[in-house]
Amino acid sequence: MITALILADGRLESLATTVSALIPAVADGLVADAVVLSREHDPRIARAAEAVGAAFLVVPSGHEPWVAGAAGARRDWVLCLGAGDLPSEGWMRAVDRFVALAPPDRRFGRLPRRHSSLLARLRALASLPRRDAIRPGDVIHRSMLAERRRPRPITIGAFVERDPAFG
Repeated sequence: MITALILADGRLESLATTVSALIPAVADGLVADAVVLSREHDPRIARAAEAVGAAFLVVPSGHEPWVAGAAGARRDWVLCLGAGDLPSEGWMRAVDRFVALAPPDRRFGRLPRRHSSLLARLRALASLPRRDAIRPGDVIHRSMLAERRRPRPITIGAFVERDPAFG
């Protein structure tokens, strides 16, 4: 079982899209809980998080949202998603297998992002963080979050896509 960390972007529609995509994983027992992260307090996002049974956490300025969110997670494994992200078909089986089989020194996996257009792909390439930086689509054990240098993530055999309505 894992915790879903969802970084809100201030739009309820994008948050609802991602939360609704996780419902089958909750029903299947893969996702046990969720934490909605926001860079500023937004009462609408807080109410939406509460309505779906997720914790709501405001990330202080200058703090890494995934590390802050993992502090509120109830499980050792976290799945990082941005509001508007949609895991592709087959992601549950791929993540479940990764969590079950990841070696102790390589507990950092990545669902690669599938881009809807060439322009989206070019934008993503222009803003690439370090290879070991945590980003949406990552599945990581909480113990790896404390590491200064993480191993290169293992590619997990599924994708994360952006809902086209949210860029």
